[in-house]
Amino acid sequence: MNTRVEALLRAETCAPNDPSALALRAVQAPPAASVFAIRNLSVLAYANGFTLWHYKARKHRLDTVTKDNYFADAADLPMAVGDLMMTSAADGARIMCVALVDVETVVLAPLA
Repeated sequence: MNTRVEALLRAETCAPNDPSALALRAVQAPPAASVFAIRNLSVLAYANGFTLWHYKARKHRLDTVTKDNYFADAADLPMAVGDLMMTSAADGARIMCVALVDVETVVLAPLA
């Protein structure tokens, strides 16, 4: 078992108000700025093998959402090269094209 899993298990077995457990949970939490939330991804339209997607990034900024493989957790969805992704973020919106989809990879490219 890796040390991160062991630390999480120790934190979960501590008393809920134990300061050491709360500090450990804070250290182990993933950074909020880079976490993709699949519940915020939806299909707006689809036809003839093309899908128009929308992702509501909420507090995340465009520079985070547009990084390669940010959408990796969506790789098992019926996403295809050429689909469009509309993204609404905290600092604006952007439309991108799906450039690569693989088993664990989703790469978006800006529209030319």
